[in-house]
Amino acid sequence: MLDQYGYFVYDNKRFYPAGQVTDGKLTFDLRSEAQSGKLIRAPFKLYVELPKSVLGKIQHRLAQRDVGISWIKERNFVISTEHDADVFSSLLARLYALEL
Repeated sequence: MLDQYGYFVYDNKRFYPAGQVTDGKLTFDLRSEAQSGKLIRAPFKLYVELPKSVLGKIQHRLAQRDVGISWIKERNFVISTEHDADVFSSLLARLYALEL
């Protein structure tokens, strides 16, 4: 896929050899996000932690306190690793030198 299109697709996101990943709306450089500590691994997902507005921070804290507001979702750039996580991890290590 990299040879033919210049990117590979995983979790409906395009990953480019230079380190960029995009979902069509947002684009991030995985290497710089990892160096800044904003690329975080969690069970079955890898995500870029996005800055939150004041209202977003309040909503996130309310959701964390479990006050019954289930419709509030954490607003981060999430890459689901539920499928083929070992292959995806190998690609990240080989292409971007990321060991997560």
